[in-house]
Amino acid sequence: MEFTWPVDLKALAAEPIGTIIFGYVEEEGPGSWPGVVEFHNCPAVGGPYGGPLDGRWTLISRDPLTVSPSIWCKPPGGCGMHGFIRDGKWVAS
Repeated sequence: MEFTWPVDLKALAAEPIGTIIFGYVEEEGPGSWPGVVEFHNCPAVGGPYGGPLDGRWTLISRDPLTVSPSIWCKPPGGCGMHGFIRDGKWVAS
């Protein structure tokens, strides 16, 4: 899987609502956010939303990327998007 960091949030904002990008970010020194990140074009907040998946998620596999549990953009502040990152793919539920 190819992933660029930092995420180009302006480019993501130009994508259709609901577009999701995710990947694994290496440790890059103090202040970096190593680990799995997820951003999506969220209609509830009017643009890109997301960030690093913290200790609530477990990295099952780095390549292909798989994390557990699911990711949910919880209403009322979020759009309700829900799904899984499995085998390097987004699986909506």
